[in-house]
Amino acid sequence: VNSLASVSAATAVALSSDGLKMFVADLVGTLTVEEFALTSAFTISAHSRLGNFDPFGSNVVYGIDFSSDGKTMFLLDAGEAIRQYALVSAWSLDGASIFPAQSFGISSQIPTVTGGGLAVVDGGRRMYVAGVSAGSGGGTIVIFQYSL
Repeated sequence: VNSLASVSAATAVALSSDGLKMFVADLVGTLTVEEFALTSAFTISAHSRLGNFDPFGSNVVYGIDFSSDGKTMFLLDAGEAIRQYALVSAWSLDGASIFPAQSFGISSQIPTVTGGGLAVVDGGRRMYVAGVSAGSGGGTIVIFQYSL
C-alpha cells in the first residue's frame, strides 16, 4: 500500500500504457484528476505530482481511461455521464479540454450508478461501462458496450 500525499479521497485510477504516468480522481472539496510521474514503470512507490485538471461539470468520477494513443481521456461520473477530453500532448493533462458535444448521458441505461468502472479498448473504438442499476434487492450489476 502506498499513499499519495496530495490525494485525500481517490475514486478512480488509470495508468499510461508505458506505466510512467498515473492519473487519480480525487474528491475533496471539488473534483480534480491528479497527474503523477512514476520513476519506474507501474511502480507507485516513487512518484512525483505533475499537476491536476478540474473536469468542470463532473461529479464524483467512478472511472478514468484513455485512448490507446493517450490523446483522449474518458471520465465516467456519478452524474451518469461519460465525458471525453482532448489532450494536447499524449498522457498529459496540461491543456486538456472537453470535446465539443462529446459528453453523453447513460442514465437511461443505468438509472443510478453506484460505483462502476470504465474501459476503452480496440484502439479507442469500443467502450465498456460497469455499474449497479437501482432496483429492489440492492440493484443489478450491469455492463454496457458502446461503439465510439
